[in-house]
Amino acid sequence: MYQSKISPENIPDFPNIVVSVLTNACTHKCVFCQYKDYSKHSDYIRMNMTRNIFYKIVDNMTGIRNTILRLCAWGEPLLHPDIVDFVKYATSKKVKSVLLSNGYPLTPELSFSLMKAGLNFAEISIDAAKVETYRKIRVCDDEDAFYKVKDNLNRTVTIRNKYTFSTKIVTIYVAWPNKESEVEFIDFKKDWSGIVDDILKMTLHSFMC
Repeated sequence: MYQSKISPENIPDFPNIVVSVLTNACTHKCVFCQYKDYSKHSDYIRMNMTRNIFYKIVDNMTGIRNTILRLCAWGEPLLHPDIVDFVKYATSKKVKSVLLSNGYPLTPELSFSLMKAGLNFAEISIDAAKVETYRKIRVCDDEDAFYKVKDNLNRTVTIRNKYTFSTKIVTIYVAWPNKESEVEFIDFKKDWSGIVDDILKMTLHSFMC
């Protein structure tokens, strides 16, 4: 049987970003994500990436310059029970790790452990300055999710500063194609300027996670 010989050593351009989907589970059913659709299927089974697969991904990235490992997509990575060990392993191999999270499961204990493990970047998607907007786009059974996510992000910044971790912390706003969204982004910037390291404004596409 033919086995592919493709590896970072024999291809001219290794990807700048490697996206690793750690789990297909999530705490939210955001209107722009496919999770809300595929989780309804009768054959849906919650699954997590195995340690062996994750370690192999990191091993393949080891020694490659200017590439990062992005933990995101189609699920909430913080729900993976081994995420701290995963980040620790990536750090041991000098692979930069980036977490993209909705911030809901980001407890103070977890944020401390992740940053201590060497997480390079934490990107927390909130996408709203108003609770009404948040509930429309980031659908969650917990009606207080908006406030909990804001508290989690603030505590994460406080912990980072207290222990002088090097993790860069940013928050994300997905802009919808209407005037109201643009106006709300102004308030969003006011809320987070001077707290997080950066504020990212992203444009809504037909497919996003």
